[in-house]
Amino acid sequence: MKKRQLVALTLLVMRITVVQLTLTFLFLGSLYANETEGQEILKKKISLSVTNLEISKVLAKVQEQTGVKFLYSSNTIQAERKISFNAADKQLGDFIREVIRPLSIDFRIVDGQVLLFPLADNKITDQDAGSMNDPAELISAPAPPVVTGTVTDDKGVPLAGATIMVKAKSNRITTTDNAGRFSLDIGSSSAILVISYTGFATQELSVTGDQVISVKLVVLEGNMDVV
Repeated sequence: MKKRQLVALTLLVMRITVVQLTLTFLFLGSLYANETEGQEILKKKISLSVTNLEISKVLAKVQEQTGVKFLYSSNTIQAERKISFNAADKQLGDFIREVIRPLSIDFRIVDGQVLLFPLADNKITDQDAGSMNDPAELISAPAPPVVTGTVTDDKGVPLAGATIMVKAKSNRITTTDNAGRFSLDIGSSSAILVISYTGFATQELSVTGDQVISVKLVVLEGNMDVV
């Protein structure tokens, strides 16, 4: 009888140990995954040169280049302050350490996003990460102004490979896909788009951020017979 009880007790202890080990491995695996994700985020590259620009707008530009969201309380980190810097092919982690931390702003990576808070408040907890000082003030860097749309000929046939560019900004450019669709960050609240395609008359169109447009290009007279 005692032997059976001893065996049963041994099996129970083994089960508990297995469960504890499983939970421990899951916890460690989660920590490793979060740490790895954080390292990958900090390795993302940016190339940016700004002069006397508000921190909030700088963060928006960095977010645009990296796809990484920044969460912060504008009042808490004084995001209206203006800064100047030049970064060429710099890792996001270096940018934060060299540009953001000297402004007395620290960071943590939470769920794939960069949380910014005052450097003196270095005891921030996971609960704080979700609320900060005032939940109503917790904001993310504003999304970049993106214009989307389609480019077709005058009969409605999609034009693949049409060029869409922000006028006087050669770095703001894209082309349409096989369905004639495109998406372009215009870099400001409004802009003039130049839409062109070989054999068709070029168009210029005034747009605003987040606008959806449909563009119909007209064949140049000299190319009517070819088309």
